[in-house]
Amino acid sequence: MIDFTITQKILEGCLLGDGHMEKQSKNPCFKYLSSSRQHTEFIHSYLKEYCTENYQEIKRDEYFDKRTNKTYVRYWFRTKCLDIFNSVYYKFYLDKIKFIPKDLEIDKNVLLCWYIGDGELESKYGYIKLHTNSFKKEDVEFLCEKLKKYNAKPSYKTKEQYIISIPRNKVKLFLEFIGDCPFSDYSHKWKFVEYKNKNIEVNGINHYNNIYPEIENDFKTGNYTVYTLHKKYNVPIKAIKNYLDNKNIKWEPINIKKSINQYDLEGNLIKEWVSGQEIKRYLNYNASGISECCNGIRKKYKEFIWKFKN
Repeated sequence: MIDFTITQKILEGCLLGDGHMEKQSKNPCFKYLSSSRQHTEFIHSYLKEYCTENYQEIKRDEYFDKRTNKTYVRYWFRTKCLDIFNSVYYKFYLDKIKFIPKDLEIDKNVLLCWYIGDGELESKYGYIKLHTNSFKKEDVEFLCEKLKKYNAKPSYKTKEQYIISIPRNKVKLFLEFIGDCPFSDYSHKWKFVEYKNKNIEVNGINHYNNIYPEIENDFKTGNYTVYTLHKKYNVPIKAIKNYLDNKNIKWEPINIKKSINQYDLEGNLIKEWVSGQEIKRYLNYNASGISECCNGIRKKYKEFIWKFKN
């Protein structure tokens, strides 16, 4: 017999996602379905003893979705209506509406079942999304507070719906906490590749030692930012910041307004501008393009030559 303490945590993790409880009589029952047979079997393994003989094996059915004009397969089961489920039901439901209880404790089992059921590893940018569409904003903010160590943040999905995002730099910590994927169908949710800047991690900041003196000299003139130095010397921004940090040189952007002269391609002065921001405001030109000209990274921008006024 499985300890109901663990089963309760499995139920709580499922209820944070698509799990559902309902009262058809005095006591509630639990229902669960998924497009993955392995997923449904995993949850069922914790609740099998609470199912009738008819649900000792999960069910399979097909349904037609008019929105996509496709037929889908789903696997599901339901438990008996039992008194033992009352504590979980009344913890998560009020007037048959699901909400997040303020005494919720998110342990490994809760987070694992929630992630498996309603989580996603965003393939392009590598951050985690936990879908919380059915919950109110205050519930989502509460869950983010519970996941503070993963830097969880709420973000809009639609005007009235929210998801929780966990940034890439915390995904490894998150996955290590919940452990390995318990079945193969959803193993793609664990295929996280850490970002590695080979120039930094393999070669370290010393890889650019022959360039740093020039970078430092340019930076001290006040005409360059970390970004423009990165463009000029093709050195990773992180390497420049690390070097400047090691030299105790402040690299944060400094608000310096510098006059800029605008020339035609023949070198004739057209206009003197107070700053790049003034040019952007009146001509709607990109300030960074002008800055790159002034810093010698490019020769012209918008068919004009731009130089800092001496």
